Amino acid sequence: MRGPYDTPKRSHVIKTRLDDDEYKFFLRKCQVYGMNQSEMIRASLDKLVINPVIKFSPVNKELLSKVDELITEGKRIGNNLNQIARALNSDSFDPGITTEIRRALGDLAEWKYTILQEVGSAKRHWQRSNI
Repeated sequence: MRGPYDTPKRSHVIKTRLDDDEYKFFLRKCQVYGMNQSEMIRASLDKLVINPVIKFSPVNKELLSKVDELITEGKRIGNNLNQIARALNSDSFDPGITTEIRRALGDLAEWKYTILQEVGSAKRHWQRSNI
């Protein structure tokens, strides 16, 4: 049977402060799961889920504006593709529609390229400003 502080492979200590409500909640969880405080913290790390926090900066506002424009453009292209798909599935299919299909596919490829350029530009700008 090992002693309470016999932790040869654990040499790092983590300290934190909790308010009264947080501490009561923590102790209640320890009791419910039958764990001591250290075990609870270690088990919590394995199941930790952190929701990302998006910080808004001038770069992010600009990026959000560009993304909004691209979403609008994507909806337009998607609408065109839906119309083409309906035409292809109808009995009155016009073989001349292939020109329209090629134009829509070109729009889609151009839209994808624009997205990649805008995101890459914003990423480089953000990286330069955070150095």
